[in-house]
Amino acid sequence: MPSVMGLKQKVFLVAFGLLLSLAMLEAGLRIAGSVILIAQEHRNSLALRKKNTYRIICVGESTTQGHYPSFLQKALNRRNIGIAFSVIDKGVAGTNTSMILSQIEGYLKEYHPDMVVAMMGINDQGSHLPHEEITLSPAVRFVRQLRVYKLLRLLQLHVSARSDKKDPRSGTAQPSASAPVFDDDLKNKDSGECLAIARQYNLQGDLARAERAYKKALELDPGNDRPYVELAWFYHQQGSYIQAEALFRKAAEINPLNADAQLGMGWFCKLQGDSEGAQRFFSKAIKINPEHAGALRELSVLHWFKGEYDTAIDLLERARKQKPDNLDILNELAFSYRTKGDYAKAEKVYKQALRIDPSSARLFTELGFLYREQLRYRDMEELFKTALRHNPDKDWVYGALASLYEETGRKELARQYARRADLLRLQRARSDTVENYRSLKRILDRHGVRLVCVQYPMRNLASLKALFEDTSGLIFVDNEKSFKDAVARNGRDRYFLDMFGGDFGHCTDEGNTLLAENIARAIVTEVFQRKGD
Repeated sequence: MPSVMGLKQKVFLVAFGLLLSLAMLEAGLRIAGSVILIAQEHRNSLALRKKNTYRIICVGESTTQGHYPSFLQKALNRRNIGIAFSVIDKGVAGTNTSMILSQIEGYLKEYHPDMVVAMMGINDQGSHLPHEEITLSPAVRFVRQLRVYKLLRLLQLHVSARSDKKDPRSGTAQPSASAPVFDDDLKNKDSGECLAIARQYNLQGDLARAERAYKKALELDPGNDRPYVELAWFYHQQGSYIQAEALFRKAAEINPLNADAQLGMGWFCKLQGDSEGAQRFFSKAIKINPEHAGALRELSVLHWFKGEYDTAIDLLERARKQKPDNLDILNELAFSYRTKGDYAKAEKVYKQALRIDPSSARLFTELGFLYREQLRYRDMEELFKTALRHNPDKDWVYGALASLYEETGRKELARQYARRADLLRLQRARSDTVENYRSLKRILDRHGVRLVCVQYPMRNLASLKALFEDTSGLIFVDNEKSFKDAVARNGRDRYFLDMFGGDFGHCTDEGNTLLAENIARAIVTEVFQRKGD
């Protein structure tokens, strides 16, 4: 019996010692982190006193560009807290979190901001990169907040990275030093054959072999513009925008008459906010190839944003003749007819697109809100229920139904569908969105710049907060209750120009004012400890 007790005591002492060691390590890591945060806040305070102005950059897609930033500057300066605010609009229509992340270092060098406001993610596509499952479980989130857990996780990822040899820019596996540079199936192949092999690997999702085959094609024929263009689109597909832009530029130098290279250059101008440059490149691509569907479509978007709807429609109709089954072209054509008020033609094009892809949640949503604009609520509800049968796991459809039921006074149904949409967003957060938000925080923390994360109007804040393991130093802006209350009082059209997100869309001036006021209130309250209003 004494020996049994002695063993239990030894086990207890060992366990206690391990727990004590972990607690001390956790405390040490937290103290170190606190010292760094205090130093960072001190630097921010000194910079603020020196300049007596506070510079904010707003990043995002079309819901940011030309929308709330100017209203935010007015809302902040109207509060008269003794600081002059300058707000810079770096929103870019059609962009995504990967592109925003690739540009952030340049923004920091050019503008030297004190704060970045980010409302982004709606344009992101799915990614193959693995991440830990996002959860709201208090126990799991508590463990993930521990500095010891993060240290162990970092070590585990470091070991994995050494074995996997991942390229952080493209997410593609790299060959190890001992692996052959090219696969056996590339031996004795010419450049064209290597391109064909690369395309096949790309279709199969074998990105590492695809990249090597593209590079082999380029190596075999460096004076040919085609391998540069194809490798550029491959990198674009992976989110490696810097490499893609350089390759498009090189292809255009080799062959100025390569329409695809001109299209690629125009695309990058558009994402950087250079509409004139984009229009120049797209027009050049069309001059080279008058029936280039991609260039026609991209140029139509620029005309649409300038309110030149007839020109946009003409360009899209030309593009449709070349690619009658292209869903992007059909969707934009229908939307252009809808914007112009030609509902019959818009409905016809939407239905044509749905016959091609009867499971497209976005097409269902767009057609549904076309019905809404005509007060055809019964048609809208039937359409969304059909969409739900095709897409039982898509948050857009649940959000659209919630929006419909909210507007037609069926509050309980609206709450049920909104809860389901929020749950799906929590469970299915895109891994590229997760990583890009976290990377943005790391970059800004390193530069001592505050990050404000803004949830889209009408949506629950929990799904945005859940993207982060560590929310320290972050400011979150909730736009759910204020917008839902406003819409309930005054109607949706007063705050939204469209409903492209299912339950929200691009804001009117009044919607942008409400959005800006919510952001300004959070900044003034949490950063400057003043009353928000």
